[in-house]
Amino acid sequence: MITMMNFLKIIGLFSILNVNVHSQALVGGARDDHSCLIGAGYTWCESSNSCIRQWETPCEDYYSSCDDCLNKQMKGMNIACPQDCDMIAVDPMPPMIIDPLPPPSPPIACSEVMCMMYCENGNRLDENGCPMCVCNDQYPLPVPQPVPQIPGPVPQPVPISEPDSACPITQPPCSNYLCPRIEEVTSCGQGGLDSHTTYRLSVILKDNMNIKNIYALYGNSLNDNEFLVPASYQSAISINNNMGGISPSIIGTFPDSEWDSWLTIGITDGDKNSALSSVGVPFGSWTEDSSMTITNGAVFILDPEFDSPILEEIVISQITIPNNQDADFVVSIQGKTIDTDTDKSWTESNVRFHLPSMVNTNPLTNCVSYYDGCNTCRVDRGVIGGCTRLMCFREDSPRCLQYDTDSDISISGH
Repeated sequence: MITMMNFLKIIGLFSILNVNVHSQALVGGARDDHSCLIGAGYTWCESSNSCIRQWETPCEDYYSSCDDCLNKQMKGMNIACPQDCDMIAVDPMPPMIIDPLPPPSPPIACSEVMCMMYCENGNRLDENGCPMCVCNDQYPLPVPQPVPQIPGPVPQPVPISEPDSACPITQPPCSNYLCPRIEEVTSCGQGGLDSHTTYRLSVILKDNMNIKNIYALYGNSLNDNEFLVPASYQSAISINNNMGGISPSIIGTFPDSEWDSWLTIGITDGDKNSALSSVGVPFGSWTEDSSMTITNGAVFILDPEFDSPILEEIVISQITIPNNQDADFVVSIQGKTIDTDTDKSWTESNVRFHLPSMVNTNPLTNCVSYYDGCNTCRVDRGVIGGCTRLMCFREDSPRCLQYDTDSDISISGH
């Protein structure tokens, strides 16, 4: 018989065995569906049909090739690759894509102005960093002042024409046979006769209008054909010789004659062949203080059968008037036709040219410091005063360097 003592010993041995078996079942933690110990780092590898540790045993489940496996290793994935893959070199770091820097701004092209001078302290620079024909030790150039911020709408700046650009001129409208044109010979009232503006008046003949030429500028009060010539400057050398322009040789001897006022039909160099003539035009009374009204007279070409260039400007007058005045030039024009059997002549009556005053477009209005393309000049009430005396091989674009914005000066041209 089993004694009580032996029974207790059997029970105790069974308990010990049961604890050992149970403790062995807990080693490694839980298992997955393939009985792989998850806690011990094992996972199921389908390709090898076994439980593996992916960092110890290669498994094709995690890569498609050696390159793929090695690249994944380099990116930090904890997997083992086949030994054959150790012979393949892999770039340790893939190239990085860096956004390219924006291209540098093109350098500002400085003008080719060269001055015959030496500046101990160097040249002054303009707003673009380009050297000017002014030494650092000369009188200071104006410094732009900041514009105060004022609440409300910002006023738009008034455009200022550059001295070397054409000032705004309203061109006359085209008529039946021609298009009138106005050209300023001076530059916004500067560069010519002091305080005067010089205009060239011309016409462009239309194409396909049966036009052979222009042979007469005329006025006839009976038919209301106007010919009005405003009071204009007359040089001393051209008295009683107001047709055909001025010869270049005369201009070379008498410079003011370049700005003389005259009438013509295409000829501007002094009519050396005497192709022009006139009748009933009171040239003797035409002065800067007296205009002309031709009620029965004309300026005409002696050979009415010559050919005028079509679609090219035909100059008919040069007029020089004070900057503070405007004026109107009105003329009736006649010419021959190509088909003389149909119409022997054509007529365009009362062609009007309005010549504006240059007071409000003068670039020196309220200017106190002016750069003429080589030297810097002081300006007093629109008149250029003292300038630096530098020799330049090539001139830059002239411009006003500083305006007196607080001044109420209105330049009248005198």
